[in-house]
Amino acid sequence: PGSPCATSSHAPAQHFTSPPPKFSDGSLVKALEEEGIGRPSTYAPIIQVLMSRSYIVRSSGRLIPTPRGHLVTTFLKHYFEEYVDYKYTSGMEERLDEVSNNQLDWTFLLGDFWQEFEPTVSDVLKIRNRDIIDKLDGILGEPLLAGLGVEGRRCPACGTGELGLKLSRYGGVLGCSKYAG
Repeated sequence: PGSPCATSSHAPAQHFTSPPPKFSDGSLVKALEEEGIGRPSTYAPIIQVLMSRSYIVRSSGRLIPTPRGHLVTTFLKHYFEEYVDYKYTSGMEERLDEVSNNQLDWTFLLGDFWQEFEPTVSDVLKIRNRDIIDKLDGILGEPLLAGLGVEGRRCPACGTGELGLKLSRYGGVLGCSKYAG
């Protein structure tokens, strides 16, 4: 009925994906320019603010997000998605240019912004802090655990507690559910 199918040799190989490279100052400026965000006079202050608030650190010429930076970014992306979108930011830059060129009244721009933004803020303020922490833990918990080389959520110190996101003045940390502090 049919002829045998010829096969070629096949050697299975394992491939690992790499995370996207971290930004350098120059590559961040280039990315901001491509998105239409900021101006040459604002790039250095943007980076300085991110560093002064401990959202990033500079290591080997690269800008590395800190746990606090990951936490704040995740919070903003989840609860204020529209306002951290590149297109929104770029559009706001254009409207601010109109203000600086006296083509748009700044009080109109601010009023228009606040009319849209205030209901979002009000809605987020109604959410219990514990619910926000649980949501962020659900998003960030597993990657943080994997980054520490921990499998599952069982606390390696006590063996009975569950590791989860806790907030401190330094940002998000993984802590044991049995630890009261």
